[in-house]
Formats: sequence, structure tokens, C-alpha cells
Amino acid sequence: MRGRLERFFAAYGQQVTLCRGEERIALRASVQPQTSGGEDPVAATPLGAVDERRWVYIGPGDTALLRQDVVECGGERFRVLSATPVYWGEAVLYWHGLLRTEREAAE
Repeated sequence: MRGRLERFFAAYGQQVTLCRGEERIALRASVQPQTSGGEDPVAATPLGAVDERRWVYIGPGDTALLRQDVVECGGERFRVLSATPVYWGEAVLYWHGLLRTEREAAE
């Protein structure tokens, strides 16, 4: 399972940088807008309606996502609102995070 996920990130993931204070960790992960449950503000996209305020992070299990991290991706900076490890047996398979753009988090 882990091998499949690593191949997914290599083939389809985006270049992401996790910023922890002065440390910068480059990796490949997925950062996508969170699909909306009908809340405003929403935007129509080819994927359907998305909530422009929140973004979903899915990244490799061997690099923890922490609440104090800043995620840089696609020229945008995101604050981590929540970070949860997802396990396969005893090992962390991947990290799931909920993000908000820095400009939105500052408001």
C-alpha cells in the first residue's frame, strides 16, 4: 500500500515545501481545494463546487505535518488548521491536513 501511495505522489503530487521555523522540507504531496457542502463562498470548477477558504493536504507518511507548519505550494502559502496521521496497521500511511491560505488566516 505504501509503495502505491509513493508512486501516486511521484506521478501526480505537487512540489510542496513545509516550513518549520528556519527548516524547509521539500516533498511531493497533494494540495487541493476542499469540496464544499453548499457553504459560501464557493466557486464552480471542473471538480464541482469548492470552498475557496479551505484546502486539503495529503502528504507522505514519513514526513509529519504539524500545526505550526506553513505549506508552500503553487505560489501560495497556507497555514495548517489541523493535521492527522492516517495509519495502515502500526505505520503512518499518509498525513491528512486542513489548510487555509495565509491571507485568509490573517483576517
